[in-house]
Amino acid sequence: MMFYGYNYYVHSLKLGTCFSLYMITSVIVFNYVYEAQPKPFIDEIFHVPQAQKFCNGTFNEWDAKITTLPGVYLISVGALKPLASFMDNVCSVYGLRLTNLVACLINFYLFYKLIKSINHIESVKNSSKALLCGLNMACFPVLYFLSFLYYTDVISVFLILLTMSLHYGKLYNTAAVTGFISVGTRQTNIVWIFLIAIDGLIQYLNPYIMKTKLTQKVQSSSNYVKIFLMSIPEIKDKWLVFLGIFEQLGGYLLVGISFCVFLFLNGGIVVGDKENHSFTVHIPQIFYFSLFYLGFALPFCVTRIKPFLFLCKKQWKLIIVFVASILIIVHFNTLVHPFLLADNRHYTFYVWKKLFENPIPFRYLISPVYIFGIYCINCNLAHLNFIHKCSFYVLLAFCLVPQKLVEVRYFVIPYLFLRLHLKDVRWWQLICEFILYNVINFITVYIFLTKTFYWSDSKDAQRIMW
Repeated sequence: MMFYGYNYYVHSLKLGTCFSLYMITSVIVFNYVYEAQPKPFIDEIFHVPQAQKFCNGTFNEWDAKITTLPGVYLISVGALKPLASFMDNVCSVYGLRLTNLVACLINFYLFYKLIKSINHIESVKNSSKALLCGLNMACFPVLYFLSFLYYTDVISVFLILLTMSLHYGKLYNTAAVTGFISVGTRQTNIVWIFLIAIDGLIQYLNPYIMKTKLTQKVQSSSNYVKIFLMSIPEIKDKWLVFLGIFEQLGGYLLVGISFCVFLFLNGGIVVGDKENHSFTVHIPQIFYFSLFYLGFALPFCVTRIKPFLFLCKKQWKLIIVFVASILIIVHFNTLVHPFLLADNRHYTFYVWKKLFENPIPFRYLISPVYIFGIYCINCNLAHLNFIHKCSFYVLLAFCLVPQKLVEVRYFVIPYLFLRLHLKDVRWWQLICEFILYNVINFITVYIFLTKTFYWSDSKDAQRIMW
């Protein structure tokens, strides 16, 4: 007992030290970014004034260019308003950005707790690896940089993580409430709430349909669906089971119904600027996401190269069919949003210009890499329940394919979901991931702070970011 108490004390010290260093570093970078860019930048020119209107009590004015619901503004104002008696102008650019920084710090702890919950880590010994996983995810470059600006992503991710944490803690109704709020910060969060609800439904029904314990191999294969469907008619007291499902997961159902009502009343998922964010079918978004996954999960994907090459050799006919299919999709379904070509303040502008637009053959030559990325994603999900795994793919398509604009921010939540469910990670991979993320973070912040340029129609310095 004394040995356990000592280990627990040491781990608590590690957690406190990591969090303190993370917080101090983040605050320093936050202030550097603010000193360099005290004015609203890119999307902040919409978000900051709208939040300030709410802060001043003006709730009947809305910027038609804003595409998301007002959840982030309401949360920021709710957090800052109580400080008004102690501080002047609490809803300044600095104050609004500060709410994102606070959410970023909370996310560190939520990542850590979720890693422990998903992997069923209870021992203090294994918690050290979970701590490094949590730290790495808190340093995830795209999300980490956005913590220093007033974008909707950080609070949106915070609410999804909080919903997952409450869900795994079996606080389903509370999770439904935070899930509802998360949809109010970004409408596409509804697909991830749906995924959480599917997990809850499977976990509830499993004891009823599994008369014998199934192996993980069976649960992750298509045979599980057959067993699942065949077992449902054999369930006794179906009405009681239905009532139990509704009692446990009814909150998620209400969130889904509320979202359907919103879609009907709003005439679509986008709140404003509907002309530039209309529904489309853009299948290559899945391919771009696979590249995004490969880049940030590189330490985990390198070990997949040899098995992938073996698979290609064994199933070469199938691989040829996949490559041919991707080439056809790329040729006929590559869509380019005007925003992608018009704004040279984003990395995606330069990636597209240098690689995908000129020379054009690159977009075809990279097709085998797409297959490798999808293969790695499938390996990442291999241990999950088959229904859960298939649901992820379907919901990923629902989230990305309707988007014409290639925007790395759309990839953040699905990537984090994959990273949270990555199994059997090794210490050397976690260390490499930590180095990779923080080198990217350093370069991103350095470029943003030091590399400025000017547009002919503006006196303000322009900077480059995600």
